[in-house]
Amino acid sequence: MKVAIDRNETNRVRARYEDDQAVVARFLEPTILYRIFDGEELVRIAHTGEIAGGMFAMTQERGYGASWTSNIDGLVSWARSWQKPKRIGKDLFIARIDAHGMLFYHDGPELPFYPDGPEEQIVDMDPSVCSTGLGCSVRAPIQMATLFRVTRDDRVGEITWGYVEQYVHRRPLKPVMLRPFHSTSFSGTILGYGVFVSLDRTDNYWEVRAAIDIGADHREVPVIMGARSKKRAIEAAVEQLQYGIPPQPIYLNKRPPGFELVAPKQVYESKFYGPYGRLFKVARVGASYVYGHWVDAPKYDARFDAKRFLREFRLVQPASR
Repeated sequence: MKVAIDRNETNRVRARYEDDQAVVARFLEPTILYRIFDGEELVRIAHTGEIAGGMFAMTQERGYGASWTSNIDGLVSWARSWQKPKRIGKDLFIARIDAHGMLFYHDGPELPFYPDGPEEQIVDMDPSVCSTGLGCSVRAPIQMATLFRVTRDDRVGEITWGYVEQYVHRRPLKPVMLRPFHSTSFSGTILGYGVFVSLDRTDNYWEVRAAIDIGADHREVPVIMGARSKKRAIEAAVEQLQYGIPPQPIYLNKRPPGFELVAPKQVYESKFYGPYGRLFKVARVGASYVYGHWVDAPKYDARFDAKRFLREFRLVQPASR
């Protein structure tokens, strides 16, 4: 089938996520896609009016919507296999859309692409590239989807919007709905916000990040940092998200004055000249530490605790966009 690669979007996502295989394109022909999901996601879809995806995909995938496959065969058994580790809930539903004309993201379709070529590059793509394991990420309004319910014996039957409304009425959106992602990370929703709750193994503090969309840009912003337990992190997130996502994260641990001003992409100068130079670019700010790399030797990274960093470094360049 024909797809049109969007040069600008593809270059942008490749640069931001340092992924030279990613592609953003548009379907130029009628393209039937399927997505299978659980009852919790159905409730979220009913509340938002949009099939925007779950919480287990990569950040760049989530920025373009839910993951879809072109092949319904084996879709139910694939979902059943993810019910065992509790990635997917008990009730299963399927959405079907025609994605003709829609923008999609894929992490590795192996399509010819020229970064300096035309803004729209039309190529042939095998529909099987959109698979259950690595789907085509598409954001679809619920109105364009046909919905199906999967019975306990794996039969598939179409359902009406009235059925969805009854289902949502019986199973309202819970304040906190989280599923295990890895042993020390969880994803789901808190008060309707898509969130990620995880343990930072560097300093053993828990944090909560919320997924937001700013225009076409998808970000995961810190809400709670520095919690001593998963329970405390979730409690603090519930307290805060009642009022929306804060402009700055809420820290529950003690930090030295001035550390709240340290941010990713800032450049600092060390008081001491080391083997890799003196300029240091911040990549991540944890609850109690700073991680980044040396500007003159980018392949060498380093980590400093908050007190030492403020004592030995001074800001020389604000965060670049």
